[in-house]
Amino acid sequence: MGETKTKPKNKSVFNNIEATIKTLSDSKFSHIIIGNKFEDCLCLAEWLVTHKANKITIASKSQKLSVLSERRMFLLRRYHNAHIIQTSAEKIHTLPGAKSFIRNASSLGTVTTIFSIALVPPPYPYGSINVPSHSPLKNPGFSPV
Repeated sequence: MGETKTKPKNKSVFNNIEATIKTLSDSKFSHIIIGNKFEDCLCLAEWLVTHKANKITIASKSQKLSVLSERRMFLLRRYHNAHIIQTSAEKIHTLPGAKSFIRNASSLGTVTTIFSIALVPPPYPYGSINVPSHSPLKNPGFSPV
């Protein structure tokens, strides 16, 4: 009996995934990460590096890097040959600052992806900034009796 082969319906999705992976791993391309907290941006940068991306520009609102973040940056540069530029997101709110930021990112390679991570703080629960320390939000293991 004649068998017919069916084509996968989501072939274009697979092509897009393959193209995305090639874009991440191509050494000619660079990537931009913009976010509130540097640690969140660094987590995404680490993910990109595990997918063979190595040219990354990070702009975050947090000014001071923690010792742990500095160590993570060092490890990415040293052992994964990552080229990471770190700058303040405050500078990109003006036209000259944005042009300078894009120029710096483009100096690493053609910018192919831009990631934006929550530039505004999340709303506080219960309409208050003052959350008591015994709140389940601060201590997830705490259960009032």
